[in-house]
Amino acid sequence: MASRYSEGIGAVEKDGKWGYADVSGNVVIPALFNYAGDFENGMARVSQGGKYFFINRKGERITPEFDGAFDFSEDLAAVEVDHKIGYIRRDGTFALPPIHQGASGIDFSEGLVAVRIEGKVGFMDTTGSIIVKPSYDDAYPFSEGLAPVGFCIGLSAMSIQQPADDPGTGYIDKTGKLVIALRLETGSSFANGIARVRVDSGKLGYIDKTGNYLAYIIAFTVISWNNAIQVVRVITRRLGFSDIPGDVLAPVEVGDNTTANGQSVFIIHGIMIGYAGNTAP
Repeated sequence: MASRYSEGIGAVEKDGKWGYADVSGNVVIPALFNYAGDFENGMARVSQGGKYFFINRKGERITPEFDGAFDFSEDLAAVEVDHKIGYIRRDGTFALPPIHQGASGIDFSEGLVAVRIEGKVGFMDTTGSIIVKPSYDDAYPFSEGLAPVGFCIGLSAMSIQQPADDPGTGYIDKTGKLVIALRLETGSSFANGIARVRVDSGKLGYIDKTGNYLAYIIAFTVISWNNAIQVVRVITRRLGFSDIPGDVLAPVEVGDNTTANGQSVFIIHGIMIGYAGNTAP
């Protein structure tokens, strides 16, 4: 059986190869692939023989083969050809030919995508026009009108990290204007007006879209939440809370107090960020 399903079928492994089965366990596409992604709009990304392409629900290849490929985002998928990144439509034809190198923000988001030109990263639109001049070492996708950009040596799934002697990570708007200064160690995507960041001295926290700190975090338990924000257990007095783990959370101006699984929970702008107890459920 598959561990998860999309559009009624899920990837299953047999003898080191991957195919697809339905929710009853019936094989609907034989195990022929080295990698098998989720189906979305009747298409799934797979790899075979060192190449990547998309198949339909019958297992038929419906796009050309590429050196690499990513899932569709805003109806365009990034593909790699000879170390360059282009973008294809769902019929496999190129909307944007592979002429630039990619960046960490390789998926289109809010009509823009990060692109690397002569070693520096900016953003282009769906016509291929450069909208934000390449000026940074790396960038992640736009979310709620802002994108994290920075000068970096190390990367994680949703953040940019820079060496201590470089300006840092900040956020730009869609005109390229720097709206949150390059003063952070790391920065993540925004969700409901909040982004998780790492500030100086390695302390985690949350900022709003003006760059104001909503909370600093000193002890945390990580669990999944909205596929974007990580849940924490204890935050500091900056939001009116005790910085002693296990203390009962007191309501403050920017948040609401509610309960989940019998525990008091703190919520900022619709996102849960803390539990009152010593351990999160």
